Amino acid sequence: MYNIESIDRLQAKRIAGRIVPAIATTTATVSGLVTIELIKLLDKLPLEVYKNAFLNLALPVIVLSEPGPVEKTVIKEGLTTTMWDRWEVHGTADFTLQQFLQYFKDKYGLEVTMVSHGVKMVYVPFMPGHKKRLPQQMVKLLKPSSGQLYMDLIINLEGNEDDDIACPPVRYYFRV
Repeated sequence: MYNIESIDRLQAKRIAGRIVPAIATTTATVSGLVTIELIKLLDKLPLEVYKNAFLNLALPVIVLSEPGPVEKTVIKEGLTTTMWDRWEVHGTADFTLQQFLQYFKDKYGLEVTMVSHGVKMVYVPFMPGHKKRLPQQMVKLLKPSSGQLYMDLIINLEGNEDDDIACPPVRYYFRV
């Protein structure tokens, strides 16, 4: 099926004997590079001193490059996010969808236009029947499994010109 040549035991041992030192060498090299970057992180050095590394010890080649700054998304003046951000909402046992939406209005001054979990649309204001969900408890709407402490939700916010603004994922904690 794969057209792999059969080899004898001695040849297999010879090939495997080269792999073990290569794995040890590569592991040591990667560990050293990671340690150097961690020291830079602990020293809180500027972005310019950090390096990405590509290595191929078979050639031997090590190429270092400088990472660029993370792209920032402006949600509104004074509020920017990055791909690494996550917002958190700490609910209670009786926290309702209305209270969840109000949290974003109070904290960020923006209306939530959609709440979803995976492929499930939890709240979309223009969908029939979704306005009836506002007084319902988040626990009832999201249906967490037993012992689940949080769920990651995706929300959209209303922009200035009725454009939806994608924001960071929201980690909703069921109980404080």
